[in-house]
Amino acid sequence: MVAKVRQQNPEKKEDEEEREFDFFSIYQAFYKLRKYFLSHPEKDPFNSGTVFSIALMFRAISLEIDNRMLKPGELNNEDVIYYFIFLSELVSTAKVLATNSTFENSSVLIDKIEMIVADLELPFKQLMSESRILKQFLQSDSIDQSAVEAILGWFKEQVDYTHG
Repeated sequence: MVAKVRQQNPEKKEDEEEREFDFFSIYQAFYKLRKYFLSHPEKDPFNSGTVFSIALMFRAISLEIDNRMLKPGELNNEDVIYYFIFLSELVSTAKVLATNSTFENSSVLIDKIEMIVADLELPFKQLMSESRILKQFLQSDSIDQSAVEAILGWFKEQVDYTHG
């Protein structure tokens, strides 16, 4: 899935958000998902018929994004960030559960999620390089590619639960 990013009104300030993202709740949900399936190895976390499965979480996140699109395949800036962060966390959780699972059906779903995250990475990096708030934080008029890569690398390390 390659998503187009709909440009928002450039006069609108970045800190004037119309909607809030509750990242804590999704991180808590993924934590509980890992905890539940790691303590119940007999249950398949990748079976879409299993309560609270990775497949159901992926479907819920995808439906939420689909419902917010004004045009099919076109994400606004907020949705690129939202979707990239949530799916990065989901794929990390899926990898942890796959390494601890005896079920063999995880690779197709993990590959699908990773492909979407990879498609979102370029627009995500572009948004980072244009972020007024990040420029203020870094005390710079521009953000070069190496800074974007370093920040993205740090983010990926933070959500990678496969490295103990």
